[in-house]
Amino acid sequence: MAHAIIFQVFLALGSVSTGDVADRITTMALFILGCAGPGVFNGGYLGGVQVTNDVPTLKAALTSFSAAAFDGSALVFMLFQAAATGLQLGLAIPSLVWAGVTAVCAATFTKFLHSELAGPKVVEPSHHLEGSNGVLGASPMKNDRSCTAIDTMLSPQAERPSRKPSASIGATLCMPFNVLLIFFVGSYTLASSFYVESQIDQFQIMFGEETATQISTFFNYAFPIGGFFTAFPASKLLDKVGGGDRDHVYWGLVWLCAVVFCFLSIFPNYQCQVTAAAMFGPIRCFQWASYFQFLANEKRYAPESIGRALGYNNVLVALLGDGMPYLLSYLVNEDSWGQTLFVRYTYVKFGLLLMVILAGIFPLYLTIDAVRAQKGSENEPSNDDEDSMHGRSSPEAIMVI
Repeated sequence: MAHAIIFQVFLALGSVSTGDVADRITTMALFILGCAGPGVFNGGYLGGVQVTNDVPTLKAALTSFSAAAFDGSALVFMLFQAAATGLQLGLAIPSLVWAGVTAVCAATFTKFLHSELAGPKVVEPSHHLEGSNGVLGASPMKNDRSCTAIDTMLSPQAERPSRKPSASIGATLCMPFNVLLIFFVGSYTLASSFYVESQIDQFQIMFGEETATQISTFFNYAFPIGGFFTAFPASKLLDKVGGGDRDHVYWGLVWLCAVVFCFLSIFPNYQCQVTAAAMFGPIRCFQWASYFQFLANEKRYAPESIGRALGYNNVLVALLGDGMPYLLSYLVNEDSWGQTLFVRYTYVKFGLLLMVILAGIFPLYLTIDAVRAQKGSENEPSNDDEDSMHGRSSPEAIMVI
């Protein structure tokens, strides 16, 4: 949180400075923003997951609205621009005001997490009170242990629950579903990042300066607003199918929406481009909400490895999704191939479409995994059948006098 506040302060200082000093301070502010952005979001998200871990509905809402807030932060730059140009305030005052708001929110959230994660005080049971068996000095805890011992004697083959050792972070990252997750999210992030960086240029080539400005302005507002309103239905969907057994359902929907967006963005048609611009925010929010919901699933990731898996996965996704657009922009501007700039853009976007289609192997893998798990549960004998096979009665059928 401190990095985000420092970024706002540096941005304010850079706006009131002049010459090379202003450039250096602004460059430092952008560098701090790059370092702070993922850390601030990851820390806040993981803190929220720890608080809502026992309530699946709240966890689904957290993942959806966290993704909406992540994408909705793009609206802040629009507000800065409106304040700097429309109200003639410059960047210093909006930056300092936003730094104050960030500081208050950070302090409030930190205090909330500290109070929630501290937990209630545990009161030790008294060993000098009369137990349930009527003997003075007996502890109810001891009676519970006796009952447990009796249950164990009645079920000789019952084993004590033992916690499986969690896999190392390297083994966790190399799990097939995690590798496919990184490829899926990285592929669509690459397509969406390239679209954000080059959409105004593509619109100018297709429709001219005036129409390009209109579509680009519409996109700048539709992106954060559409993502925010998508959080409501996304949280409902993730609450129903995001528990770990039906991950293929929401990932299949994300893949289908991503393919439709990439397909529409290729055509030099006004309606197709406006539809793609309107779809961008909701699809991106849905994709990131699904990503965070999947990583918070303790059926796939050990609780102690969720934070590290999120951090390493984000780095890998950023290398593919945020680093590669610069290479694609370089290829588009190279006139040694393709007849025109429009043709080169079309080739690149078609390649991205094929990459997103190939990423559909991830929801396909989850579907096959879910089918295998369902067949395994159907073939597994029930406790009553297993007990009858071994000539035993179930513990519920035994009466102890």
